Amino acid sequence: TTQPTTNMAVCSSAMAMVAVALSAVLLTAAARPSHITLLPHGVAVDVEGGPTVVAAVASAYSFRLGVTFGSQGGANPLESPSLAINSDPAPHTVVHNGSYSGIKTSFGQLLVDSNTGDWSMTGPDGVQLAGSKITQAPFGPGAISMSVHGTTASQPQPCLGNGMFDPPFLWARDAGAFAFAVSPWDHDPAEPATKFIHCAPVGFEPSSEDTLGSSAVSTPSSRPDLCSASLRHESSDLGGCKRSKEAANGLNVSSADACCAACNKYASDCNSWIWADPKHPDSSGMNCWLCASHGDIVQRQGRTAGAVPPPPAPDYGRHGWWAAGRAADWYLSPATTGYDFIRAYYDLTGPPAMPPRYAMGLMATYWGYDSMEEVITNMTEFREQKYPIDATIMDYDWFGPQPCGPKGAQGGLTCGDFGYKPDFFGNVSFPFDDKTMETHGPTELFAFFHEKLNLRWAGIRKPRTYSNIDMSKENGWLLPDKDSVGAGGNNWNYSVASLRVWYTENHLHFFKDGVDYWWNDEGETQFYTYLWWNQAQQAQWNQVRPNERMVTINRAFQPGMQRFPAVTWSGDRQDCSHRMALHFLTSGQPFIACDMTSPSATVLVRQYQNAIFLPIFRVHQMHGVPRFPFHWGTDAHHKGFRAALNLRYHLIPWLYSLFHRAHKDLQPVARPASFEFDFENADQTYMFGSNVVPSVVSTANHADPNENVSTVNLPPGQWFEFNSTASVPGNRSLTFDNVPLDVYHVFVRPGSLLTLQDGNIQHTGELGGSLLVHVYSGADATFTLVEDDGMSLNYEQGKVRETVFTWAEAAQTLSWKASGSFSGGPNDFTSVTAMLFVANATSTQRSSQVKLTSTGSIKF
Repeated sequence: TTQPTTNMAVCSSAMAMVAVALSAVLLTAAARPSHITLLPHGVAVDVEGGPTVVAAVASAYSFRLGVTFGSQGGANPLESPSLAINSDPAPHTVVHNGSYSGIKTSFGQLLVDSNTGDWSMTGPDGVQLAGSKITQAPFGPGAISMSVHGTTASQPQPCLGNGMFDPPFLWARDAGAFAFAVSPWDHDPAEPATKFIHCAPVGFEPSSEDTLGSSAVSTPSSRPDLCSASLRHESSDLGGCKRSKEAANGLNVSSADACCAACNKYASDCNSWIWADPKHPDSSGMNCWLCASHGDIVQRQGRTAGAVPPPPAPDYGRHGWWAAGRAADWYLSPATTGYDFIRAYYDLTGPPAMPPRYAMGLMATYWGYDSMEEVITNMTEFREQKYPIDATIMDYDWFGPQPCGPKGAQGGLTCGDFGYKPDFFGNVSFPFDDKTMETHGPTELFAFFHEKLNLRWAGIRKPRTYSNIDMSKENGWLLPDKDSVGAGGNNWNYSVASLRVWYTENHLHFFKDGVDYWWNDEGETQFYTYLWWNQAQQAQWNQVRPNERMVTINRAFQPGMQRFPAVTWSGDRQDCSHRMALHFLTSGQPFIACDMTSPSATVLVRQYQNAIFLPIFRVHQMHGVPRFPFHWGTDAHHKGFRAALNLRYHLIPWLYSLFHRAHKDLQPVARPASFEFDFENADQTYMFGSNVVPSVVSTANHADPNENVSTVNLPPGQWFEFNSTASVPGNRSLTFDNVPLDVYHVFVRPGSLLTLQDGNIQHTGELGGSLLVHVYSGADATFTLVEDDGMSLNYEQGKVRETVFTWAEAAQTLSWKASGSFSGGPNDFTSVTAMLFVANATSTQRSSQVKLTSTGSIKF
């Protein structure tokens, strides 16, 4: 959900600081005190007996508050993998009054008191938005804290988990302020060493004068009984289980009680356990696993987990807005609206890159294939049964040369780092199109996927080495073994530049062979692992396909990954809810996906429907029956699956244009309704674009008694049902019972234009031709359709065609005007038809089809 709201009243001298802000005067060279140093974009203020504080302009929308105790920082900004400032600094003037000095811009002022270290940011109207006193907490590795008095706004320390992450920034909406924190550390350096390596070295937490600077260090309580009912989690598994040395290969016991008793027995090396129900046996033959440490608790049928809660991070005086180290930068922006917040965030960390057009379509993933013939049989079934699809992704089954341990086991140290499994990618024969096809090696096989099936191919990657452990140790390329994710002490440290260079060199052949993109898993090994990992993959891509777009899928996110672009899915939690999507979006990640894994055919249909309005549409299953439509349910279910996929593909011209707007105008593709409306539960209401509200359906990963119920929380005003003249009043919640399998309730705001593919297609390569424009009447409307070649980076130089469609309500006329330097291609729209929806009319009105020339109009 969105960040908590607050009234960021800050410190007792707030009114005095506002008065200073309003009365500050231009600082001339003659008037400049000796403790002020002019910088290219601001000033450095030497606080008496305290830090040096920089007040500078960082971008077109943001200030930089830089704080240095000692010599760790300085006038220059600290480096961060997240930052890629998109705009030039705004013009500024230096101001000074008494002990206060700082800068003034069109969007506000940032002032620092040289006597006390107090700072204040005001908006363009002179009203204070944020401010505090700066304190050094010299405990452990050191930290800088700012006690933000009276605030209820907080943001947990960002730590990575399985499909989970929190951002190193805070949007305090009611105060109208956005803050992004940067430390000289790239991970939390708190002791015990490496325990918090997956956490960011910053946080935004409640504070008070009493707690600021406390030297108390939190310590875990004594170890509880692991058979306690309060620590037992039914239908759950543990992510990141690092096996106890006492039972490294697992145990075979009689019950869950026996499993927890074994963990209690080996208390020195076991703090959690997992038991497999006999009805859901593991292929290893074991049914009890003891963990020396663990990650997240995730839902999984047939498993029971017992877990000691992880100890909290040591305190080290970290209260309020804090950053580890003896230097820190806080990027500050006035942000009274959600759009201000998103614009400021993208401006600091880089705009979302355009994904390749095929990434808008269905991606189908499965772990458990026995042969390449099985892969191709499933993908052929999509085509033959007319289920649209654009990409297939393979899990552990694909890489080698040796299998990664026995089937069902993760991370056996026998696979290769940079090879293929020969029985999948060697000389392969399989039936296709009533004849036997043969391919000889990966290049021919990928060509078959591309040319015969019109599919892109991706494979999973792990952040560790299997076959280069000794060399990686010698080069200092491995992270410490302690609390590692996955197989053990063989995780690469992607922060090391020489590793990234070597990794890139050894991966080049995959892209030359025809691999299209990567699925990156289990990278919660260090806070910035995914970002550095994507940097290495981008370097590979640039060498082989320098003018094409890359995309990856990742299990967690750090700000800046949208630049690649990098998709994040919700991990093994298999959370496909709107709540999850809103958390991702307001944590900075616009590219969202989830695993659709329900073992109920009906709920699986609902998951497909829900994914229509997720930015990325992906299905995955780990062993068992693949969650592909033709494997599940009755003809009615198949009709529902097909309707969901067809609607997704109809919407791609609109969706693709929204992504262009995100890149160009720094606007979100999806958002909480609170960005547009003020009503109850607006923060929890999911919108796509600024005008579409999809209903909430069951996304459970199990059978659900409410599988045929959907609900929607409509904002104020009238709302159309999608593709219908039916109109209902908003500002209320609606519930729909006994919803047919091929029905998904979606609502559209009056005064909206949606650009759709006219007619069904089977992959994005078939886009183009006839465009259908939905006109939802009731107000004037405009929408810009953006077209390009779908794959190259030419859009970065503006080589696109923008067709601005305008609906004039009074004249009942849809007109358009096209512009841009894109010369056209096979996926161009060449004709247009309009459908007019008038509230509660007996029928829709459909125009005749006309050529989509550079200008034109359709009148109803």
